[in-house]
Order: sequence, then C-alpha cells, then structure tokens
Amino acid sequence: MQKILVTFLFLGLLCSASAARNPAWLKDIRPKTLPQFVLDENPDAVVLRDSAKTVIGARSVFTTTTSQAILIRNIDGFTAARASIPYTSDTDKILSFRAWVISPKGKVITFHKNDFVDAIASDHKNIATTARARSINARGDVKIGSIFAFEAVVENKDIFSQDIWRFQGPYPMVSSSIAYEYPDGWRIEPVFFNMDSIPVVETKGKKSTHQTWISKSIPGLEFQPYSPASNEIARWAAFNIVPPEKSSRKLYQSWKEISEKRTPTYDSLAVVSPEMRETVNELTANSSDTLQTIKTLSELAQSINYISVALDLGKGGGYKPRPSNEVFETNYGDCKDKTNLLHGLLKVKGIDLYPLIVYSGKTKIFEEWPSSKQFNHCIAAIKIDDSFSSPATIDHPDLGKLLLFDPTSTFTPFGDLPSSLQGSKGLILAGDKGGLITMPRIPLDKSLLKRDIEMELLKNGRAYGKIKEVSLGQAARLERQYAFTKDSDYAQLTKDWIAENLPGAEIGELKTEDDKATGNFTLDVEFGAPTFAKNMRNVLLIFKPVMLNRISAHPFGDEERTQPVDIATYNLDESIKIYIPEGYEISELPDNVKLEESFGSYSLSFELEDNAIHVSRSIKIHPVRIPTDEYEALESFFKNRIKADQSTVVLERS
Repeated sequence: MQKILVTFLFLGLLCSASAARNPAWLKDIRPKTLPQFVLDENPDAVVLRDSAKTVIGARSVFTTTTSQAILIRNIDGFTAARASIPYTSDTDKILSFRAWVISPKGKVITFHKNDFVDAIASDHKNIATTARARSINARGDVKIGSIFAFEAVVENKDIFSQDIWRFQGPYPMVSSSIAYEYPDGWRIEPVFFNMDSIPVVETKGKKSTHQTWISKSIPGLEFQPYSPASNEIARWAAFNIVPPEKSSRKLYQSWKEISEKRTPTYDSLAVVSPEMRETVNELTANSSDTLQTIKTLSELAQSINYISVALDLGKGGGYKPRPSNEVFETNYGDCKDKTNLLHGLLKVKGIDLYPLIVYSGKTKIFEEWPSSKQFNHCIAAIKIDDSFSSPATIDHPDLGKLLLFDPTSTFTPFGDLPSSLQGSKGLILAGDKGGLITMPRIPLDKSLLKRDIEMELLKNGRAYGKIKEVSLGQAARLERQYAFTKDSDYAQLTKDWIAENLPGAEIGELKTEDDKATGNFTLDVEFGAPTFAKNMRNVLLIFKPVMLNRISAHPFGDEERTQPVDIATYNLDESIKIYIPEGYEISELPDNVKLEESFGSYSLSFELEDNAIHVSRSIKIHPVRIPTDEYEALESFFKNRIKADQSTVVLERS
C-alpha cells in the first residue's frame, strides 16, 4: 500500500467530461480558502486529500482504496498531476483506477481506461519481474487552479503483513490519513518515525474494528542537496498488521525471528554439484592458506554475470535465491544468487558463510521496526580466522570474526566494502544466532587518490605534461567502473575531465594498470593545454596551478540550510610540478593555506625549487553528518577551499 508518485510516459488524450459514479469526496474537494500554513509556504501545489483504507476480508485478502487530490497553484506544480499504483502481478489485482481533472470553474473531466499505462515498475532492474505499476500522467491536461485527483482499489493476496504510509511529501498536505477495517483476531501496531504518535480513532462493530490515523496541516518537505535520506527527515509510519495464527500472512516481530525463519531457506539452496566441487578443487589446489581459498572463490562468485529475474514477489520470491548449482551452471544471478553461489563454493572447503541482508544506498535502517522491507541487497559474511586483519571485518559475539564481501560489486576488491554499505545496518541470517549488525566504516587512508602532475609551461602560455594517479580502495573502484564498464569510453571521459578546467586540452598516450594483488588502480596520461596561462603582451604569464578537481562553488546550494548535510569520503594527496619557461621569474606566489575542521582538512602549499613551482594539495573529508547548527563551519570551510583552489601565480619576464 506504500504510496509512490513517479513519472511515466505521457499516456494519451483527455477524455470527455463525466461525473457518473464519482466518489462522494470528489464533489466538495475544492476548499473555499486555503489554510494559512499553505499560504505562508506558497507552494507549487498543495495536497488537499491523501487517504488510504484497507479492509481485511476472508482468507486474509486485503482490499485497499487509495485516493488523492492535488491543487495546482502554478506552472511548476503541473508535474504533481500524476499518479502511479504499484502492484505485484502474481498476487495483486487492480480492481479499479480512476482519475479526474477539475477545472478552476468546477468542471469535472474524467480520464478513460486507455489514458492509463501499465508497465514493469521503473525501480526494478530485472529482465523479468512481477513488479508492475499502473500510471496516469495529467501534466498536459491541467492549468493553474486545476485539481488533479485519483482513486484506486487494489486487491492483495500476498504473504506479507506490513505496510508503510508517508504522512509528508514535497508539497504541503491539508490532510493525510490511513485506516484499517479488520475482523476479530487481527490487530494493528503502528510505529511512527520523525513525528509524534498520532492517536487512533477507533470504532467497533459486532465482528470487526475500524481504526483511523489522521494528520492535518502538514508542511511540505524541502529536500536540499546532500540532505539525509527521506525516511530520516519525512514523517511516516510503519504498520504491523498482526494476523491470527491460521492466516496465510507472515509477520516476524524481531530481527532474530526473521533470521530464524529465513536461514533454513538459504541453507537448503546452497546446493553443491559434482561440477562445482571439481571446479573448487581445481581453483584452490595451490592455495597457500584458507584466506587464499576464500579470496579465490569470492572472486569467482564476483565474476558471475549480474542478471535479475524477480518473479513470485508477492509470495516471497524476492527473498529466495536460486539454488547455487543452478547459478553456477547458468553463470548468472542477482545479489542473493551470487551470495548463495559463494555459500555453495565455500561449503566444499568447509568454510562457513552467512547471508547478510543490507540496504545499498543512503536509506537508514530503523532498529525499532524489524522488517525485511527495509533491505534491498544481499552480501556475504564469511567466517574467517581470528588472526586475519581487515577493515571489512566485524567481531560477532556468537559467530566470531566475519569478513564482509559483496559479490555483486564487481569493481570492489576482496577485503574492501562498497561505500554505499559502510556504517549502515545489516541482518545476518544465522538461525537463532543471527540478527542486526552494524557495518564497518573503512578508514579514510584505505580509500586514497594520489596524483602527481609534472608539466612544462611555454612562453606562449601553452603547457605540456603528464598525470599519474594511483587510487586504492573505493577511489579505485570508481576508476575501474569508468574504465571497464561496457560501453564506457575511458579515454573520452579522461579527456573531458581534464578539459573541464583546461579548455581545449588534448590527451596523448593513456595507460592503465589494475593491480589485483594490491587493489590499486593506476592511470598514466599525457596531455597538452593550449591556453594554460594567459600571456599578457609577452611580459606576464598568469595561471592557476590547481588545475584538476578545482571547485568554484560549494555543492550544498545557496538557500538557507534547513536540513543536515551528509558529506561523503574524499581523500586526495596531490603533487604538482610546473617548470617555469626560461627568462621568467616569480612575480606573485599565493600564500599557503591550511584548514582544519572536525569533518576534514585542506592544505595547499607552494615552493620554488630548481626553476619549478612545487604545489602540494591535500583534501581529506570524513563521511559524517553535519547538523544545521554546524553548517556555517562547513560552508566556511568550502568557501575557503574554493578561494584557495582559485589561487593565481604570476610570472614576469626577467
């Protein structure tokens, strides 16, 4: 029942007016005046109604009616005139989906069936899936003062018993409500996030109960650059719909219980075929120790093609991997398939692996709401010897030392962890010993870009030089992704990157080296910049020595900061050597700069030696959250960095 409003293809023509069988709420939806909080906010659009009601019927069938009405207040609000109803085709059925536009003068125009589109859900990257969405886009059919409204009724027969309702979005809401009507033996347990609990309005019938949670006068949520994930700042609630014992619905109310119920499925599908056993023994015949064996087999699982087939989602198919022998034979699988394959491979050598369910991305995992719905990815937690040292390990109180490895992250080497997983929560599936754990953060010095630039400046302002970059950790992962992804032109990307600060720059010979033993990625490239320095009447040469990754504006926006800032890891050590042309000497050399804050540091220094300017630059940013009351320090840090990055050197003919 989770609300999703997404953009789909424009669907067709506006149909003729009709008020037949329109819902009663539609008649009086236009307010005589808008609430003062809306007028104060002056938004592009305002949500007049946002409502859902689920009726639980016989055989645990859920029937949910969702409705919404949005008043368009200006041209920028036209994009709000759209709706999408997600569903799973194996267990859900859309009984009806209607939409209307009410003109500023009150004329109700109804959309017809052909104006809607039904397609694979856009957020599922699968070659086959039962996740679908039916959508309507009325952007081209509204005008200022129009109201776009819709109502959908969906019948749901899946096995799950949890819902999410978002009480806040980008536009202010006059009212948002969610309701349940359920027979005796059921109960509803809400958990509220980023908001106070809403008191329930309850009425009881002879054999059923009706409960409603209503929130009113909800301000629009302003999303700012680098703000936390929406589930950390928007008002929302999770609902545990607790079924009676004989229901087909499943609800696990602790992280341990989820582990206990999911583990047997994963264990049973770690199937070892004779072909798998033979391959494992061949690949590890010369392994020097257990660690080398794990590394070899982990890289084999990592090399499997990523292809996702997401079927039977309403029956739990999204949480069930394919048998490991099948993944091995077909040479493809999604994240849980690749993890399960590694499980089977390690099983041959008697090495334990525990599936680790995680969220890949920015969204926070909330401990107080045990739910598989909070995760979207699966990686491996591998039992390893206590003597092994790696920042990608955790010490589990019951399972011992575990190495965390993502078989899906093709460009992340063994012993590292994708940045999108670091510091988040994960659920280890290890029976009654499983549960929620905290993912480690890899130290800053393990993700480093070291750059050396050496160049010769000519009297006419041209410059020729070479760049050598050695990156490691997640910095190296990004370079591999650019270099080795199919259809990625690494040479062109490199040229564009250099030309970004050196207009007209051309690159010459380009070499790369990917050292799997160390995890380092090396780039060597020659370049020429026709206008590196401004030649002022053959008397002065003026140039900016910081030439790459030089910023001219901070990335956090110019508006008043109302949200915290999440900054990402950045670690650069840069050395630049610029040979001065004969007959010129330093006229102006910038001052050295050193900035220190709790979240990072910046240093820039200049030195003249052997007729060359030596520039050293270091930038170290820790992945932390900056609260709004500390934003001024962050903004000042970046403004001072920008000023330093723009430093200018002046050479004068001697």
